[in-house]
This record gives sequence, structure tokens and C-alpha cells, in this order.
Amino acid sequence: MGGKEAELKSFGATLVLDRHAGEDTIVQQIKEATDDKVTHVLDTVNMPDGLDLAFKALPSSTKGKVARLLPMGEVGGELRRGHECVDVMFGRTARTPLALSLWPNLAGFIEKGDIKPMSYVVAGRLDAEATNAALDAYRDGTSKGQPHFHIV
Repeated sequence: MGGKEAELKSFGATLVLDRHAGEDTIVQQIKEATDDKVTHVLDTVNMPDGLDLAFKALPSSTKGKVARLLPMGEVGGELRRGHECVDVMFGRTARTPLALSLWPNLAGFIEKGDIKPMSYVVAGRLDAEATNAALDAYRDGTSKGQPHFHIV
């Protein structure tokens, strides 16, 4: 969800959703595309109060799981709607042999094409005007990639 359609499809996406379409529209598109059979959702960015869409995408007839990369705060039962919320790549899982072996080898995986990073732009040093311009362009879909900031 979100990003340039051609680039995302080059990663293997079969459906690209407009993250600006609104929560109800996005949930409807997910349910239609999957015949309401999504049982697992990976959320990479949201705090607990932003996980509503992820849980709504899961069917009401089957118990599902939302995996999140940011284990920030408890996810209440009402939000979960009977589904499970699991935290991944933090705590114990971040220190497993598999996870620890990723970081020293990441550059090699990218060079060989085993991992393909999304496009990005280096926005330079942290300067309020430049930072806001880069983030505004990303929000508006006019950026050439996701902004990354270097803090020196």
C-alpha cells in the first residue's frame, strides 16, 4: 500500500492500493481482492491507535493475526476484534542467529539482487525547510523515492 505502482509490481505485488483512498475503501479493496480470506497482516509502521485498518482487513469469521514491527504499547481487545497481535523482529527475535546474520550480509544481498530496496532520495542534513519539503513531496506523491535523512 502506497508507493509507485510499477515499482511495487516489480517487487511482485499483484495489487497496489492507494493509501490516500480512505480506510473504508482500502479495507473493501483488500476484502474484494482476497475474497475476505486474509488471515495475516504485517504492519511495519503504526502505533497501536493506527492498527485499526490492519485488524479490519481480517475476516470476522476466522481468527487472524496482525504482526507489527513497532511493539509500542498494548493493543486493546476492542481494537483487536478477537484477532491476535504479535510483535516481530524485536526483543528475543531480533537476537536470533537468523536475524543477527542479516545485518553483516545485507549489502552483499543487495549487490547480488537477492534483496531489492525501494527507491529513495537522500534529503541531506536535518534542516527544517529541507526536511519539510522532502516529507511534503513524499506525502503528495511527487518525490522520486522515500526520503532518508542523514544525521551528522
